[in-house]
Amino acid sequence: MKTADELIASVDATLDGWRLAIDSSLPHGKDTVAIEAAAPADKKKTYLWEDSDKYLERLSTFQPDTYFAKPLSISPLVCAAFGWENTGRDIIRCAHNQCKATLCVKFHPALDKSSKSNLCAKYLTLLASSHKDLCPFQSFAKRSLKVMERNNRKNNTDVLDVEEANSSKPAELMGRVT
Repeated sequence: MKTADELIASVDATLDGWRLAIDSSLPHGKDTVAIEAAAPADKKKTYLWEDSDKYLERLSTFQPDTYFAKPLSISPLVCAAFGWENTGRDIIRCAHNQCKATLCVKFHPALDKSSKSNLCAKYLTLLASSHKDLCPFQSFAKRSLKVMERNNRKNNTDVLDVEEANSSKPAELMGRVT
């Protein structure tokens, strides 16, 4: 079972992998779309998915009453990074004006753990593939998905072991937090 520090290191490694995948593919990507930076004096271009203000705007659309209890792999953090905003109960829409693709992300409460995991993997794939062809978020999301899949193959069993071990000890975990 991994400790909290090991999990944090694992998350950091995943984020570093994303950055590496993005940085190595940007100069060669044919679908790469740039926008002007917010400061008019700054002539440096920034990519849509690197604009932290826009990311925070998308993230702020996810509210507990409209997007609740989703697995980490399709959490608001991931959805917002892939260009999605929450527009209604379990409904997300691409924030890019030329795309506006829409998805409903819902889990039936009677699903068993295996079925929920399979559906979650399908939703994660849809987060990347549902963008329209000209949407700049599509290529970013697909590259990020490849990195996530590669890292999940390495870490999947450890994360499941931690989740199962921690789900049976909520009181002990709360003692660590407080």
